[in-house]
Amino acid sequence: MTTTPSIAGLTNRNLFRIKFEEPYEEVNLRDETTTNIRSIVFSPKGTYLAFRTDKKAEIIKCADWTVAATIDGNYKDMFFSPLDNYFLVWEMFAMTKENPQGKPNLHIFQSSNGEKVGSFIQKNQVGWEPKWSSDEKLLAILSNHRVLIYEDVKLDHYTHYIQAAKLQSFSISPSPAPAYYFSIFTLGQPGQPSFWRVFKYPQFDQAVVSRSSFQADKATFHWNRRGTNVFALTQTDVDKTGSSYYGKQSLSYGDVKGNAGNMTFSKEGPIHAIAWNPGNWNEWVAVYGHAPAKATLFNAKCDPLFELTVGNGYKIWHYTGALMHKRTCVDKENLLSINWQPGSYPKSDLSKVTPKSIEEAAPKTTAAYRPPGARNRPSTFVLHEHEKPHKPGQAVDAAPSKQAIKQKEKREARKARKAEERAGDASPASPASPHPPAPSAPRAPFVSTGDPDKDKKIKNINKKLSDIDKLKQQKAAGKTLELNQLAKIDNEATLLQELAQLKL
Repeated sequence: MTTTPSIAGLTNRNLFRIKFEEPYEEVNLRDETTTNIRSIVFSPKGTYLAFRTDKKAEIIKCADWTVAATIDGNYKDMFFSPLDNYFLVWEMFAMTKENPQGKPNLHIFQSSNGEKVGSFIQKNQVGWEPKWSSDEKLLAILSNHRVLIYEDVKLDHYTHYIQAAKLQSFSISPSPAPAYYFSIFTLGQPGQPSFWRVFKYPQFDQAVVSRSSFQADKATFHWNRRGTNVFALTQTDVDKTGSSYYGKQSLSYGDVKGNAGNMTFSKEGPIHAIAWNPGNWNEWVAVYGHAPAKATLFNAKCDPLFELTVGNGYKIWHYTGALMHKRTCVDKENLLSINWQPGSYPKSDLSKVTPKSIEEAAPKTTAAYRPPGARNRPSTFVLHEHEKPHKPGQAVDAAPSKQAIKQKEKREARKARKAEERAGDASPASPASPHPPAPSAPRAPFVSTGDPDKDKKIKNINKKLSDIDKLKQQKAAGKTLELNQLAKIDNEATLLQELAQLKL
């Protein structure tokens, strides 16, 4: 059992690890002499770390960081089985004159020594990965629209299979034995819907959950940790509405009790990612919507809990809030991956004593540039428009239509004319009030009509009306006006009529 976890990172210069204890120094596992390291992956239990290059895949034991096995080949992808016992790699399928049928390109090895257990032919890189049950008792592989199921890693013959027309993808629940569940996606025939279904192993004649959709060309499944609930993220190859370049997406859910339904979000746009909480099987998170996207945490009833914000950086924090370690990439260095080493660690007593933390320099804030005409005025631009959480399917307040805005402006203009008419009908013989006249009522705020020429004329008329209001106040205060100023006041009714016509 590993007593202290490590973090492994890959840059374009080296492969390194960080031991999770002071002074948090980086230790090179491979330097620039090992060229073209394409990717790294930890085994699920944290026993091994593997990396691949153009010439080989190498398995490193995390106990002492020595090499467990080296497997030659130009592999394009790799992963470990759930209990770390097996290492799987995939290479490009190729046919030659000597071997026109091609040779197996999916290989399964023992992680401890690199001994080959079995091989298969998997021509497509998408969906090549075999699926394991959480206890490694079952291994399933998709071949020619059939899911072939092997037991106890006896790969010379399969024990069960699932067959369906145009079966495209599948998944196995992580639930413990014997409650294994399989989810499959079948593409619909022309004019027929696509389906995703859930079966209990080995009863494949009766589906526990069955959902159909006419807008689904592919699907990925997301099970919670207990294997009781699953989400199916479906997607079309082409979005006919034109709202997404990658195809229209939809999310539906089901559970092993037979309950199922569709999930809707509060913001339109693509679904970028969804994931279940590994520590709480009853919570899941989704990132969705057009930019700027939203990240929301939901419970099992699909009620939003709160929104998430994600900060960039590579930092290590103590649970008391102390910043223990921080690193920023230097110039021309790209952080390609950062991963916790999984494993079981001894339980430690929690302490309220805060350890010594490093001081983080406060970032320098620079004021955003604003043009001279917008300075000393409140900003009307909002980068992130946060929406209030609400239940899926609940109506969201929509912006008023152009017709509603025009009707509102007409009503306000009529009220303004009536108020001026009442003021004009007042008796001129009434004694002058010793108090200064009240300022005229503020005019309706400018609302764009959508026509740039009309908007320009409306702004000019509003400016003239504003000048007239000032002249009327000066006249009421007893100031003698010039003839041209009096002519402007007399022209107010004509300007109001023009303004009303432009807003129609």
